[in-house]
Amino acid sequence: MEKKKTYEIGGKVYELAPPVFGVLRQVGLFCRAVEEADDSDDLLEAMGDRTAEFVALMLTPKGVILRDRDLSAIADAVEFEALGGVPEQVVDDFFGQPEASPENMIAALTPTRMLTLMVGSSRLARKAGMTPSPSSSGTSPSSPGETPSSGTKSSGGSATAT
Repeated sequence: MEKKKTYEIGGKVYELAPPVFGVLRQVGLFCRAVEEADDSDDLLEAMGDRTAEFVALMLTPKGVILRDRDLSAIADAVEFEALGGVPEQVVDDFFGQPEASPENMIAALTPTRMLTLMVGSSRLARKAGMTPSPSSSGTSPSSPGETPSSGTKSSGGSATAT
């Protein structure tokens, strides 16, 4: 078994997170905003104020299960305790793993992207009046309290006019 890469930040040891589906998805979501980066320096510069959060996605405290890590606490440690060069090293090491390929990151983002597109398309269709909204459940185009085209106000509970 290959030894995990470790980093000391503020007297605490962190391990490089493996490029599993959830980590790739989180990292990929951050990278969507970056149009072009030739190396880790460019990537971190593009992250701006969110650099520590970005780097935190790639770390886990030694002995802590990946899903149980506190990303906010890790980001604070990176922001206020990491020595210069550590964030760049973490990014280089993470993307140096064969499994952290752009293809795997895109594959991890695909379900999120598909869901976003489906929800967005559904909202646009409802706004355009092409499909009924989920709350209308196929009844009337008017909701309780609206005035239907007949001119009488519907109470929503009776089929007869009041």
